Amino acid sequence: MPSVLTEILDEWDAACFHSDELLAEAYTTFLANLVEASVEDRADPRVIPFLLVGYLAYTRFQDGADPQAVLTYRMALAMCGAGSNAPPHPSTPPARSATPPAEPPRPATPPAGPSRVRTPSPQPGPSKRPREEEEEEVDAQPTLEVLQSRERHLKRFRTTFREEVMTVRGLGDTLPSENIMTDMFDVMLHRQRQAVQAKGDDRVILEIQNSANANNPLWFSMRRTDQLNGKVILDKLNRVLNSNEGFMVDGQLCVSYIHLPTPEAAGRRTVPVANETMDQWVERMKARKTIFCPENDDNMCLARSVAVARARGGMSNRAFSRFKEANSIAQKNAAQKMCDDAHIDSTQPCGIDEELVKRNINTELTLQGAKIICMKAGPWKFIDSLMFLPMPLSAMPKSFGLNELKKGYMPFLANCPDFYNYEGRMLDKDLYCVSGMKSKAADDFHKWYDSQVAKNYVFNFRKELIEYCISDVTILRQACHAFRKLFAGVAGFDPMFQCITLSSACMAAYRRNFLRVNTIGIVPPGGYHGRGKQSHSALRWLDYESHKLGKVIKTIHTDREVSVMGRRVDGYVELSLENGGVEKRIYQFHGCFWHSCPIHFPPTQDDQTNRYEQTQRLTAMFRRNGFIVIEKWECEFKRELNSDPEVKAYFEANPTTRTPPLNLRDGLAGGRTSALRWYHKADVTKGEKIKMADVVSEYPNANLRGAYPFGHPKLFLEGDPTMPPVEEWNGMVKITVLPPQDLFLPVLPFKCNGKLMFPLCRTCAVTENKDMCQHNARERQITDTWCTPEVQLAIEKGYQLLQVHELYQYPGTKVYNAETGEDGLFSAYVRCFMALKIQASGWPSDCETEEQKAKFVEDTLQHDGVTLDPTKMIKNPALRTLAKLMCNSFWGKFGEKTHRPKTELIFTYGNLMSLISDPTKEVTSLLPLSDACLQVTWMPIEDTEESLPSSSLLHAAFTTCFGRMQLYKYLDIVRERALYHDTDSVAYISRPGEPDLPTGSHLGDLTDQVEEDYGPGSFITEFVAGGPKNYSYLVAKGGNIDDVKVCIKVRGITINRSCDELVTFNNLKAMVMGENDNIVVPIPRQIARLPGWKIVTRASSKNWQPVNTKRRRVDVANTVPHGYNAWAEADEEDQDLLEAMDLLADA
Repeated sequence: MPSVLTEILDEWDAACFHSDELLAEAYTTFLANLVEASVEDRADPRVIPFLLVGYLAYTRFQDGADPQAVLTYRMALAMCGAGSNAPPHPSTPPARSATPPAEPPRPATPPAGPSRVRTPSPQPGPSKRPREEEEEEVDAQPTLEVLQSRERHLKRFRTTFREEVMTVRGLGDTLPSENIMTDMFDVMLHRQRQAVQAKGDDRVILEIQNSANANNPLWFSMRRTDQLNGKVILDKLNRVLNSNEGFMVDGQLCVSYIHLPTPEAAGRRTVPVANETMDQWVERMKARKTIFCPENDDNMCLARSVAVARARGGMSNRAFSRFKEANSIAQKNAAQKMCDDAHIDSTQPCGIDEELVKRNINTELTLQGAKIICMKAGPWKFIDSLMFLPMPLSAMPKSFGLNELKKGYMPFLANCPDFYNYEGRMLDKDLYCVSGMKSKAADDFHKWYDSQVAKNYVFNFRKELIEYCISDVTILRQACHAFRKLFAGVAGFDPMFQCITLSSACMAAYRRNFLRVNTIGIVPPGGYHGRGKQSHSALRWLDYESHKLGKVIKTIHTDREVSVMGRRVDGYVELSLENGGVEKRIYQFHGCFWHSCPIHFPPTQDDQTNRYEQTQRLTAMFRRNGFIVIEKWECEFKRELNSDPEVKAYFEANPTTRTPPLNLRDGLAGGRTSALRWYHKADVTKGEKIKMADVVSEYPNANLRGAYPFGHPKLFLEGDPTMPPVEEWNGMVKITVLPPQDLFLPVLPFKCNGKLMFPLCRTCAVTENKDMCQHNARERQITDTWCTPEVQLAIEKGYQLLQVHELYQYPGTKVYNAETGEDGLFSAYVRCFMALKIQASGWPSDCETEEQKAKFVEDTLQHDGVTLDPTKMIKNPALRTLAKLMCNSFWGKFGEKTHRPKTELIFTYGNLMSLISDPTKEVTSLLPLSDACLQVTWMPIEDTEESLPSSSLLHAAFTTCFGRMQLYKYLDIVRERALYHDTDSVAYISRPGEPDLPTGSHLGDLTDQVEEDYGPGSFITEFVAGGPKNYSYLVAKGGNIDDVKVCIKVRGITINRSCDELVTFNNLKAMVMGENDNIVVPIPRQIARLPGWKIVTRASSKNWQPVNTKRRRVDVANTVPHGYNAWAEADEEDQDLLEAMDLLADA
């Protein structure tokens, strides 16, 4: 039986790990089994290359969360004989030129195992003294050595997938020069091109990974082969990593190379006749013996032709001639039999032809990552019910009031041939996967299992499996039916027929029943006034033209609008002539996509208008009216930026300081999540407690009470004297601010390093500075896009407004008015479904009398604006579930990304080339699903991004903004007493004499989460946080400090019987306090996806450790925001002491 290591290596060879997550899981499993592996397994030549590729994927997937990853990787190499004590490998001669010498042709599939790029060995020279050998080693240049090569060729698509693991020998302690690195990359590319016999106009995709920079691989999207060389790779390396030092830290590289040849003319072909129709071709060719044209009056043309072709080899020439005749009964009978065997009605028009067209089903996929959420095949539509009902199957009976057909548990680990015919006593508990159950579920299982054993229950596997399958399918079918019926009754349409996700169904319900006209504007493609990236490039070109001219050119940046003859232009200037006249000069910058550049984006037959011709007509009109028109195409300007010395010199000496235009998506940010303290233990003797409060329906409350802008905005650019004052701003703004240095709870979010931070210094946040901030004002200032209500709050808290770059000012706001009953933009939707939710929950337990019920109805109307019908206050789990889902899943559709990858299944080489040659699409990956099917992922170019009628980035951004401001209001009450906050919750210290957070039961109020979970009087005695979504606390149940319960939550780890002894409060506390290292949590069974949408279950593990880089740690337990320095006016050497004294005072 093959070992675990061999199984993983075999799966790797079969390309089963198509994502970083899968490869990282396999890598951790590989390491876990490496210690006990045999010498033979460790000596497998695939081990070293797999360790490199696996380590690269692991570090990318962990995103720097495992600081011991490098050490573990090097230890694994040492265990396999690749450490510093390993015998040296012979190396290849150094790469010395950008154009490598020609090598003899290589086989299509290189041999497995280590191989090296070799040139003829030099003849032995005279022996050298040891000193001379040392000097020669110093002078030796780095060389490439290939450890392993793998290749797969898809004949149908003429596409080759290559992967090579290489190492660079002879790096030494100093870095190679740029020339040497360029030569090495050229040798690497030459090897790939030679292996696949690539031509200059072929298409390739290249990715180069290195163990030191697994999160930043060098990736090159599909391009011509001759557009990729060592200089291009080195330039991108310098841009991505700023230097090549880290990239060459250990010299090991993994090169992935996908080659797709362009089509060539080849083979024997008949001489074409110009403008010849198919009928003319048949008439001309039917005289040849190889062409058969049936002369029939029925609908079996193709069937007769196939019958003749099949009869050709089994008849004499005379019999075959009779068979081909038009009145041949044998021919007709053979054709009829073929139709009957294929169950095709031969009397229907076009017979087999029509049937073949019908069966040529085109599949359309909608993916979410690697998951199919919708598939259309002909008239059929397959959707994922989980996208509508985000709950486990076991929760559906309770949620929708269904009856389970089969009670109990199923030993799904026994679902293998060994047990198919089993009948007897209860199977072993391990086959029920008890380790995957949570503690309470495991206790319930043990009680059920023991009762079955006590009853001497006879377990029939086949019978149990059929019953469970019927029960599960029935539950899902009934739940979906109940959901569709309830939704249709409320919204007026079938959600699963019209939509593919719950959020799209909620948006459709809002647009159908609640959206009012002229309220939510659809942003035009390219943004308002077309100020996208193309306009930014146009302003750069106009800066250069203004420099050459020595005169200011009017642009949208200098004037509100530049128009000539009622047409907007990019630039305009009037020049005085010597004869006293005036030269009126227009500058036009043509974006290649928007103006249909004839080279890169030529118009197609599908285009309704020829934008290139429109551009030419406009230019001709200006010139006829006496204007001088200076034109510049976007592609031409890009070429000049890279190759024209004068242009390059100007922009190097005059870098563009103009801020790029406002992008609404930049203003969309998530919720506040941060650990403000690492650890705190309440001093119960002094009356101190720790409380955890949750906001009731934070985002539905924002939708109900938020003042949302409506209509289309008016744009104000930098320096506009008519710009309204800050207190009147209403919309989105791009500004530069200087935060205060002594604000413990910053207001404005800032996205950097893949996280949402709330810093007081930009440089400290970007570098994740661990020391007290000493940066100057320019280094501290932050430029970003925010919603105006958050900016106004920030200015109240001490932020200084330095510069306004752009403002989107909307004409007004709509907000719910409880006194008049006038609705805001979304309040009617929220009030409708909140009423359904409350009514379906039934009367609260404290509402027994009619007076109490009447007071509850009145109180709900007064606080939430929700009108309840007392006659409908009946418990209905299904309706309550629906209403809750619709309240929480509504607003997210506004923030939907429109520029995202698309996936297609390609079955022919022609379709593949058609997709690749489309200038509006950028192919990002090719994945072979089989020899006959290729999965192609592509991105539309940014200029083709469209505005969806169901999206509004402004309103999505305002929803999260209102949520953050609601949470900040509560945080501002407790301030330094706050320990932790999540998107809608706050953990804080409660002390006698200091205000607690107010609690309530209405939308936007806070509820005591601990008392709800553990009973009245319960509170937290000890709290520890290892970062966002990674915390634990001890609860004194009912206020009894001797009755302690533990709560622990760790993102990415399901706490069940397989890990509940590792994932504990004490272990997290030990890691936070620096007493323990990180913990590897085993996951015995984890579902994973393989290429081709195959599902497997395999063992895996997670690395658990505290990571809290959103704030600066100042001692064992406390943190402050990045950039915090309340003692900036004091001497630098005294600031640390003052900070420590301040922390002691707060403790």
